[in-house]
Amino acid sequence: MDGLTHDLVGEIAAGEAAAKSLLGKRKSPTAIFCTNDLLALGAERAVLEGGRRLLDDVALIGYDDVPFAALAFVPLTSVRQPSYDLGHRAAELLLDEASGTSHSVTTTNVKRLAC
Repeated sequence: MDGLTHDLVGEIAAGEAAAKSLLGKRKSPTAIFCTNDLLALGAERAVLEGGRRLLDDVALIGYDDVPFAALAFVPLTSVRQPSYDLGHRAAELLLDEASGTSHSVTTTNVKRLAC
């Protein structure tokens, strides 16, 4: 496997392992928020393989809204972040750091079936 493929597969596997651990607890969660969509895809696999139903038993939310999030077995609900705006704001922060100017970025929740 090349480095990128390995990283993608590794993230998905990490999400699956983390979700299995959470779902194996005596009091398992009714919702899981993942810090990226790859982790959420792995968590989705763990939820479904564990015999639970997304939405009814466990709500699942990812972050980044990568293009394939909508193509998951159960399309992922995800938080979309404005990448261009983030880069632009980062450059502004670097240039304005000395002046103490503060900046904010707005995210959008992309609601789909998984939550």
